[in-house]
Amino acid sequence: MYLNLVEKNRAIDNLNKELMTKVDQLQDYSAKIKELTLIEERQRISQNLHDMLGHSLIGLRLHLDALNQFIDTDPQKSHQILDKSKSIIDHSLIELRESVNELNESKELADLKTALEELQSSISVTGKVKVDLKMYFDVNKLDISIKDLIYKTAQEFITNSLKHGHSSLIIIKLRLNDNQLIFNLSNNGLNATDITASNGINGIKDRVKKLQGTVEFTDNYPVGFKTDITLPIGVTNND
Repeated sequence: MYLNLVEKNRAIDNLNKELMTKVDQLQDYSAKIKELTLIEERQRISQNLHDMLGHSLIGLRLHLDALNQFIDTDPQKSHQILDKSKSIIDHSLIELRESVNELNESKELADLKTALEELQSSISVTGKVKVDLKMYFDVNKLDISIKDLIYKTAQEFITNSLKHGHSSLIIIKLRLNDNQLIFNLSNNGLNATDITASNGINGIKDRVKKLQGTVEFTDNYPVGFKTDITLPIGVTNND
């Protein structure tokens, strides 16, 4: 029993070292972004990187906090958390490569449903925060520009909920009403009055505006913060 525990702890240590190596790779790819010369492209990529890396780093911090809790008492759970952490890093590396190599192309989320479910799982696996995801229609039939907005907004909302909102429950709902998409995100953390404007929130506003939609940031009764977005279906980017 003791030897088995030692072997599991050694395996966890090895996985943790591999994770740190991949974090270094992330930093290397981030440095490549600085070599870009087109100001407009820099701004676009800067926003994308802020959303993606911000979410990834907050998620990793949450996972490592959970790892400290379980590493001595539940090796199996520790392995599960480390594997999910590696998955987050790998996904971040892929997105960084796309940012460097495909500057003029936006990411096409062909399978938005799976992407959102993976986003949900990456946070819920820690057991510290629950993400309740409800999709009342086939989101994969939406236009690419709307899919991109949904995914990046969900990323940013989860990041803010963990980093600033101190939330334990995050609810994301997607539904259709006539010719409009209704996108609701809420948490049980700090109220809207306690949340200051950030690059992430400004990024959400910009994306919604480009798709001719509306967005509201308000208190979530009885406690928390919510974001309500309404978009006309089938609208293309004005840029």
